[in-house]
Amino acid sequence: MDALTRNMERMKSAAATSVSAEDSIYTSSRSNATSSRRGMGALEEEPMASPQLSERKSSRIMYDSSAVPDGIPDDYKKNRESTEPVLFYIQQCPEDASLARLLKAAEEDIRLHQARIKAVVQNDPKLVTTYTFEDDADLKARMLRKTQRLERLKSLQENASTILEELDEVKKGLTAEERIQVKLARWQRALDLYVYSPAHMKMDMLGLLEKLLEGLSEEEPLSDILSQASEMCLAVQEN
Repeated sequence: MDALTRNMERMKSAAATSVSAEDSIYTSSRSNATSSRRGMGALEEEPMASPQLSERKSSRIMYDSSAVPDGIPDDYKKNRESTEPVLFYIQQCPEDASLARLLKAAEEDIRLHQARIKAVVQNDPKLVTTYTFEDDADLKARMLRKTQRLERLKSLQENASTILEELDEVKKGLTAEERIQVKLARWQRALDLYVYSPAHMKMDMLGLLEKLLEGLSEEEPLSDILSQASEMCLAVQEN
Protein backbone atom coordinates (compact mmCIF):
# COMPACT_ATOMS: atom_id res chain seq x y z
CA MET A 1 0.00 0.00 0.00
CA ASP A 2 2.84 2.42 0.88
CA ALA A 3 4.53 1.74 -2.47
CA LEU A 4 1.28 2.41 -4.33
CA THR A 5 0.81 5.67 -2.42
CA ARG A 6 4.32 6.82 -3.29
CA ASN A 7 3.78 5.92 -6.95
CA MET A 8 0.62 8.01 -7.06
CA GLU A 9 2.39 11.01 -5.53
CA ARG A 10 5.26 10.77 -8.04
CA MET A 11 2.83 10.26 -10.89
CA LYS A 12 0.80 13.36 -10.00
CA SER A 13 3.95 15.49 -9.75
CA ALA A 14 5.28 14.14 -13.07
CA ALA A 15 2.01 14.86 -14.87
CA ALA A 16 1.99 18.47 -13.70
CA THR A 17 5.65 18.92 -14.75
CA SER A 18 4.96 17.43 -18.20
CA VAL A 19 2.11 19.87 -18.84
CA SER A 20 4.15 22.95 -17.97
CA ALA A 21 7.28 21.80 -19.83
CA GLU A 22 5.60 21.19 -23.17
CA ASP A 23 3.66 24.46 -23.03
CA SER A 24 6.71 26.62 -22.25
CA ILE A 25 8.23 26.63 -25.77
CA TYR A 26 5.66 29.12 -27.07
CA THR A 27 4.20 30.88 -24.04
CA SER A 28 7.47 32.15 -22.54
CA SER A 29 8.91 33.34 -25.85
CA ARG A 30 5.73 35.03 -27.01
CA SER A 31 5.31 36.73 -23.65
CA ASN A 32 8.87 38.09 -23.80
CA ALA A 33 8.42 39.20 -27.40
CA THR A 34 5.14 41.01 -26.75
CA SER A 35 6.32 42.76 -23.58
CA SER A 36 9.47 44.06 -25.28
CA ARG A 37 7.34 46.13 -27.67
CA ARG A 38 4.97 47.68 -25.11
CA GLY A 39 5.25 51.41 -24.55
CA MET A 40 6.31 52.14 -28.16
CA GLY A 41 2.89 53.36 -29.26
CA ALA A 42 -0.52 51.93 -29.94
CA LEU A 43 -0.61 48.79 -32.02
CA GLU A 44 -2.97 48.22 -34.89
CA GLU A 45 -5.31 45.42 -33.79
CA GLU A 46 -5.47 42.51 -36.21
CA PRO A 47 -6.76 38.92 -35.72
CA MET A 48 -4.31 36.76 -33.77
CA ALA A 49 -3.11 33.62 -35.53
CA SER A 50 -3.85 30.25 -33.97
CA PRO A 51 -0.88 28.69 -32.12
CA GLN A 52 -1.74 25.18 -33.34
CA LEU A 53 1.01 23.66 -35.45
CA SER A 54 -1.50 22.30 -37.98
CA GLU A 55 -2.64 25.87 -38.71
CA ARG A 56 0.81 27.46 -38.71
CA LYS A 57 1.80 28.96 -42.06
CA SER A 58 5.33 28.51 -43.31
CA SER A 59 5.61 31.98 -44.85
CA ARG A 60 8.55 33.96 -43.52
CA ILE A 61 8.85 37.70 -42.91
CA MET A 62 11.23 39.26 -45.40
CA TYR A 63 14.24 41.06 -43.93
CA ASP A 64 17.67 42.03 -45.14
CA SER A 65 19.18 38.57 -45.57
CA SER A 66 22.68 39.88 -44.87
CA ALA A 67 21.57 40.92 -41.39
CA VAL A 68 19.90 37.65 -40.43
CA PRO A 69 22.10 35.82 -37.89
CA ASP A 70 23.29 32.47 -39.16
CA GLY A 71 25.82 31.56 -36.47
CA ILE A 72 25.45 29.81 -33.13
CA PRO A 73 26.21 32.01 -30.09
CA ASP A 74 28.50 30.52 -27.44
CA ASP A 75 25.66 30.52 -24.89
CA TYR A 76 23.88 27.83 -26.90
CA LYS A 77 26.99 25.68 -27.02
CA LYS A 78 27.62 25.99 -23.27
CA ASN A 79 24.09 25.64 -21.89
CA ARG A 80 21.40 25.45 -24.56
CA GLU A 81 18.65 24.46 -22.11
CA SER A 82 18.75 27.74 -20.15
CA THR A 83 19.63 30.12 -23.00
CA GLU A 84 16.94 32.73 -23.65
CA PRO A 85 15.76 33.55 -27.21
CA VAL A 86 17.32 36.60 -28.84
CA LEU A 87 14.57 38.87 -30.14
CA PHE A 88 16.27 39.61 -33.46
CA TYR A 89 13.19 39.78 -35.70
CA ILE A 90 11.11 41.71 -33.15
CA GLN A 91 13.80 44.39 -33.03
CA GLN A 92 13.69 44.65 -36.85
CA CYS A 93 10.02 45.70 -36.74
CA PRO A 94 9.21 49.42 -36.96
CA GLU A 95 7.62 51.10 -33.95
CA ASP A 96 4.26 51.35 -35.73
CA ALA A 97 4.20 47.66 -36.73
CA SER A 98 0.83 45.95 -36.57
CA LEU A 99 0.08 43.31 -33.98
CA ALA A 100 -0.04 40.64 -36.68
CA ARG A 101 3.46 41.52 -37.86
CA LEU A 102 4.79 41.54 -34.30
CA LEU A 103 3.36 38.07 -33.72
CA LYS A 104 4.93 36.78 -36.93
CA ALA A 105 8.27 38.29 -35.91
CA ALA A 106 8.00 36.70 -32.48
CA GLU A 107 7.30 33.35 -34.13
CA GLU A 108 10.37 33.78 -36.32
CA ASP A 109 12.45 34.51 -33.23
CA ILE A 110 11.18 31.28 -31.70
CA ARG A 111 12.10 29.45 -34.90
CA LEU A 112 15.61 30.90 -34.77
CA HIS A 113 15.94 29.88 -31.11
CA GLN A 114 14.83 26.33 -31.85
CA ALA A 115 17.04 26.19 -34.94
CA ARG A 116 20.11 27.06 -32.90
CA ILE A 117 19.31 24.42 -30.31
CA LYS A 118 18.80 21.81 -33.03
CA ALA A 119 22.02 22.86 -34.71
CA VAL A 120 23.96 22.30 -31.49
CA VAL A 121 22.27 18.97 -30.70
CA GLN A 122 22.75 17.60 -34.21
CA ASN A 123 26.10 19.35 -34.78
CA ASP A 124 24.79 20.79 -38.04
CA PRO A 125 25.22 24.62 -38.38
CA LYS A 126 23.12 24.66 -41.57
CA LEU A 127 20.00 24.06 -39.47
CA VAL A 128 20.19 27.66 -38.22
CA THR A 129 18.88 28.81 -41.61
CA THR A 130 17.05 25.68 -42.86
CA TYR A 131 15.08 24.61 -39.77
CA THR A 132 11.27 24.93 -39.91
CA PHE A 133 8.54 24.04 -37.44
CA GLU A 134 6.78 21.95 -40.06
CA ASP A 135 9.80 19.64 -40.48
CA ASP A 136 10.46 19.19 -36.76
CA ALA A 137 9.27 15.67 -35.88
CA ASP A 138 9.89 16.21 -32.15
CA LEU A 139 7.77 19.36 -32.12
CA LYS A 140 4.98 17.62 -34.02
CA ALA A 141 5.04 14.77 -31.50
CA ARG A 142 4.83 17.21 -28.57
CA MET A 143 1.94 19.08 -30.15
CA LEU A 144 0.14 15.79 -30.81
CA ARG A 145 0.62 14.71 -27.18
CA LYS A 146 -0.67 18.07 -26.01
CA THR A 147 -3.77 17.79 -28.20
CA GLN A 148 -4.44 14.25 -27.00
CA ARG A 149 -3.96 15.31 -23.38
CA LEU A 150 -6.40 18.20 -23.75
CA GLU A 151 -8.98 15.94 -25.38
CA ARG A 152 -8.59 13.38 -22.61
CA LEU A 153 -8.87 16.08 -19.96
CA LYS A 154 -12.05 17.42 -21.54
CA SER A 155 -13.58 13.92 -21.58
CA LEU A 156 -12.64 13.32 -17.93
CA GLN A 157 -14.12 16.62 -16.81
CA GLU A 158 -17.34 16.14 -18.75
CA ASN A 159 -17.80 12.65 -17.26
CA ALA A 160 -16.48 13.37 -13.77
CA SER A 161 -19.82 12.72 -12.03
CA THR A 162 -20.31 9.38 -13.81
CA ILE A 163 -16.74 8.30 -13.07
CA LEU A 164 -17.20 8.92 -9.35
CA GLU A 165 -20.65 7.32 -9.24
CA GLU A 166 -19.34 4.16 -10.89
CA LEU A 167 -16.80 3.72 -8.09
CA ASP A 168 -19.71 2.89 -5.76
CA GLU A 169 -21.73 0.85 -8.26
CA VAL A 170 -21.68 -2.93 -7.81
CA LYS A 171 -22.06 -4.91 -11.02
CA LYS A 172 -24.23 -7.99 -10.60
CA GLY A 173 -24.26 -11.24 -12.53
CA LEU A 174 -20.47 -11.31 -12.90
CA THR A 175 -17.86 -13.79 -11.77
CA ALA A 176 -15.39 -12.71 -9.09
CA GLU A 177 -12.67 -12.21 -11.71
CA GLU A 178 -14.95 -10.18 -13.99
CA ARG A 179 -16.06 -8.02 -11.08
CA ILE A 180 -12.44 -7.26 -10.17
CA GLN A 181 -11.57 -6.28 -13.76
CA VAL A 182 -14.58 -3.94 -13.96
CA LYS A 183 -13.59 -2.41 -10.63
CA LEU A 184 -10.00 -1.86 -11.78
CA ALA A 185 -11.11 -0.32 -15.09
CA ARG A 186 -13.38 2.15 -13.28
CA TRP A 187 -10.71 2.89 -10.70
CA GLN A 188 -8.24 3.70 -13.47
CA ARG A 189 -10.59 6.36 -14.87
CA ALA A 190 -10.92 7.82 -11.38
CA LEU A 191 -7.13 7.76 -11.09
CA ASP A 192 -6.82 9.75 -14.33
CA LEU A 193 -9.35 12.26 -13.00
CA TYR A 194 -7.36 12.54 -9.76
CA VAL A 195 -4.12 13.22 -11.65
CA TYR A 196 -5.27 15.44 -14.51
CA SER A 197 -8.22 17.26 -12.96
CA PRO A 198 -8.00 17.11 -9.14
CA ALA A 199 -10.52 19.94 -8.81
CA HIS A 200 -13.23 17.53 -10.03
CA MET A 201 -12.38 14.89 -7.41
CA LYS A 202 -14.39 14.64 -4.21
CA MET A 203 -11.80 12.64 -2.31
CA ASP A 204 -8.09 12.60 -1.60
CA MET A 205 -5.58 9.92 -2.51
CA LEU A 206 -6.32 7.76 0.52
CA GLY A 207 -10.01 7.95 -0.24
CA LEU A 208 -9.35 6.76 -3.78
CA LEU A 209 -7.34 3.81 -2.47
CA GLU A 210 -10.13 2.94 -0.06
CA LYS A 211 -12.57 2.87 -2.98
CA LEU A 212 -10.35 0.34 -4.70
CA LEU A 213 -10.43 -2.04 -1.74
CA GLU A 214 -14.03 -1.38 -0.75
CA GLY A 215 -16.26 -4.45 -0.94
CA LEU A 216 -13.41 -6.91 -1.46
CA SER A 217 -13.21 -9.95 0.76
CA GLU A 218 -10.11 -11.58 2.23
CA GLU A 219 -10.59 -14.45 -0.18
CA GLU A 220 -10.00 -12.19 -3.19
CA PRO A 221 -6.42 -11.61 -4.47
CA LEU A 222 -5.75 -8.26 -2.78
CA SER A 223 -2.03 -8.34 -3.54
CA ASP A 224 -2.73 -8.85 -7.25
CA ILE A 225 -5.25 -6.00 -7.26
CA LEU A 226 -2.79 -3.63 -5.57
CA SER A 227 -0.07 -4.73 -7.97
CA GLN A 228 -2.24 -3.92 -10.99
CA ALA A 229 -3.19 -0.57 -9.46
CA SER A 230 0.50 0.22 -8.94
CA GLU A 231 1.20 -0.59 -12.59
CA MET A 232 -1.59 1.81 -13.59
CA CYS A 233 0.09 4.56 -11.57
CA LEU A 234 3.44 3.90 -13.22
CA ALA A 235 1.83 3.90 -16.67
CA VAL A 236 0.24 7.29 -16.07
CA GLN A 237 3.56 8.64 -14.84
CA GLU A 238 5.43 7.37 -17.89
CA ASN A 239 2.84 8.82 -20.27
